[in-house]
Amino acid sequence: MTEADESSRSTYRHHASERTVPTGMLARIERDPLHEQIFSDPSVSNGVVLDFPDILKLADAGIAAKEYLSPEIPLASTTTVHDSFLHDLHLTQEENAVRTVEPDWHFAFDVPTYRDEDMASAQREQNIDNYRKGVSCLYERLKGTRTTIVPLLKAVYPEEIRDSFEGIKHICDGVIAVYVGQFFGPHVGNRHKEMERWIWQIDAICNPSGIILIGLLSPRYLAALPGSVIAAIGKRYWMRKTEFRTASLTTTRRRCRVLQNRVQKRLSTGYTQQTMSQFTASEVHADG
Repeated sequence: MTEADESSRSTYRHHASERTVPTGMLARIERDPLHEQIFSDPSVSNGVVLDFPDILKLADAGIAAKEYLSPEIPLASTTTVHDSFLHDLHLTQEENAVRTVEPDWHFAFDVPTYRDEDMASAQREQNIDNYRKGVSCLYERLKGTRTTIVPLLKAVYPEEIRDSFEGIKHICDGVIAVYVGQFFGPHVGNRHKEMERWIWQIDAICNPSGIILIGLLSPRYLAALPGSVIAAIGKRYWMRKTEFRTASLTTTRRRCRVLQNRVQKRLSTGYTQQTMSQFTASEVHADG
């Protein structure tokens, strides 16, 4: 067994009280035959993540998580997708799809939250309030299923971060998911320093049991984040680093294992928590 294989097995899941949540690297994938072939091997990632439109397709086809790639491979579903899709996604529709597919984890009921320059504060506050109510409702309705609801932290400014966390921390024993994809991309460039400040701010204000990052797999950037970050989910990074379209399946999987091991090492060496006073002066936005 390689070092990367051993890492994938030893960090398979993190126990927060009696709930299980993902740790280490999870690959965000598409319903692409090549994606699915790569990650049908449980040694290359600690799990896979599908966007909710793909979860709806699995539900329509009657395919459960354990039947998707392999019973050995954890599946997570995420609603961190385009606002236009979220606008038409109803809570009951989300609930029914999760009941049918039964992913191991569900990053639930995302809503748009933008800084004041891009969204009226009253609208953002309403969205955050709607989120707290919606995710709590899903949590109650899906109790007794095999799916663990992992709440997203929806907030922009420090007082919102505090209030948002207080409203959701009971759902997964203080473990939260944070979307950071808005800090990277062709339209916004690379704003990793801004992202770092924002994650440290969340860590200082909330003191969470764990943070699961959605939209970041770079080991170098992960190394600068607090020790409360326990898992990283991304797609563009693994696709670029493996060159999977031109590399052989064996080479692609080997590169995934190397990346998985590097991600785990960086998550294991995060810095200790900072005091809240170090961050309240800066207001870093999250528009996931």
